[in-house]
Amino acid sequence: MAANMRLDWQEVEWDYDGQQDMCGLYSKLKTAVPDLRVQVQRIEMEENFKVRIHLHFSGTQAEPLVPMFPVGERFNLFMISTTGFDKSLRLQSDTLHMSFEGTLGWQPSIFQWLLESANELASKESGCRMLQRAVDAGQDRERLALAERFRGRVWDASASHTANFVLQKCVIGLPPSALGFVVEAFQGRAAEAAAHPIQSRMLERLLEYFPADELEGIIGELISQAAELSRNRFGNFALQRVLEHGTAAQRRALVEALRQDAAELAQHYAASNVIRCALIHGSSGDQCVLMEALTADPAVSRGLEKHRTASFVMRELKALRRSAAMAEAAGSRLQRVSL
Repeated sequence: MAANMRLDWQEVEWDYDGQQDMCGLYSKLKTAVPDLRVQVQRIEMEENFKVRIHLHFSGTQAEPLVPMFPVGERFNLFMISTTGFDKSLRLQSDTLHMSFEGTLGWQPSIFQWLLESANELASKESGCRMLQRAVDAGQDRERLALAERFRGRVWDASASHTANFVLQKCVIGLPPSALGFVVEAFQGRAAEAAAHPIQSRMLERLLEYFPADELEGIIGELISQAAELSRNRFGNFALQRVLEHGTAAQRRALVEALRQDAAELAQHYAASNVIRCALIHGSSGDQCVLMEALTADPAVSRGLEKHRTASFVMRELKALRRSAAMAEAAGSRLQRVSL
């Protein structure tokens, strides 16, 4: 063991630095878990004198040491240790985190601890990552139980730079019917969330994974603020998700909201992406509406073609025209052959 050996397990706030601290930890472990057994399951070599070790810990706590296990009951814990060595191959660092290979329900005390500590864990980077792994590994009932811990505080959690990632995992991994309370948190505040640097991510996941007809209120609010949101560096992404995943009626309504200022929006660094997205994902009718708005004035159209931002929109427009012309030509040839 190197003199500057350090062990770090952030999920339970363990931080031991130096040989003396490490010796103290080993003494604690022997006393608190006298029957402790550790099985090395596999080892993966990494660069810079590091290895990734998958470990299985088992034993019975005689004294409280690891918070997720009750005293007097046998436990099983799977861990991943990223261990570093110095050039003399002495242990120099050990970073631990819990592994959720298999089902969470296999060790009920761990899952119960996650539920009880979910809000606190979600507020920390290490705890946030652990909850995300738990959502990935869990069954639907376990994922739902974790998601339910955020009921009543979705709005605040969605603005957290850590907790929002846990909520996103829940939206991705659970059926929409189970997460109505998440949608409710954004009702009447969708435009505000869309313009927020963190909450906008949650709104995008909802637009991607929920049926569009179940988000009518939220999407309607975004469309009503389309001119402003399209120019916002975060809000423009929410509008693009509406164009990609919305119903035909919702996409049509959004295109209509953009139509009047289309030439101006095409020149904006953020809004131009919304116009391009509408040309790509809109119906043929939606595309025609935007084409007419962008080319109604020949002088404006020529200016857009030369503009450093709008030129990308105009290229998309020209590509659509070429595709339409090719389809029309192919149809004419087919008609002549059939005659």
